[in-house]
Amino acid sequence: MINHIKKYSFTIILLLLSLALLLFFIPNEESRYLQPDIKELENKTQRVLIWTLGISFGSLLLLGLRQVKKLTDIFYLLAALGWVALPFYFLLQPVFFSSALWLNQLSKKETVTKTYKVVHVEDKRSLLLWDNEFKTHVLANQLIQRTHKQNIKVSDTLDLTFKKGWLEYLFDPTIE
Repeated sequence: MINHIKKYSFTIILLLLSLALLLFFIPNEESRYLQPDIKELENKTQRVLIWTLGISFGSLLLLGLRQVKKLTDIFYLLAALGWVALPFYFLLQPVFFSSALWLNQLSKKETVTKTYKVVHVEDKRSLLLWDNEFKTHVLANQLIQRTHKQNIKVSDTLDLTFKKGWLEYLFDPTIE
């Protein structure tokens, strides 16, 4: 049993780290951002992860192709690398995303104020805003839950002050 744990210790640690990030860190940090910023940051970190894994496993493929002697060995090599790369993608995705959330919050000096119009409020838990600058709806449920502001009504205009992060994403909205 101990030998089994030692053999797979890296995988076990990576799995536990990913699980802890998914259950505790990421939900807490996501509450500090508006939904469009979370989606955009998530898409960018996925692209970085795909490029990182592509370069890493592409290098391994090139090293493996040097030792291939038969055509069927190429298929086995590609299948093996694919089966290894796929779990790495799912295990590293929360690590990359939480790292991006943390990196963005390193610099908190600059503040930005944006104006939104309240489109929908329900049960003081659900808040839908209209972004005048980008002409889009913004789901801001976490904002109303964090600020405990009770007198928000439909058609109100909200001035939100954000901190601008190191990766240029706005976070920590507060209602002025």
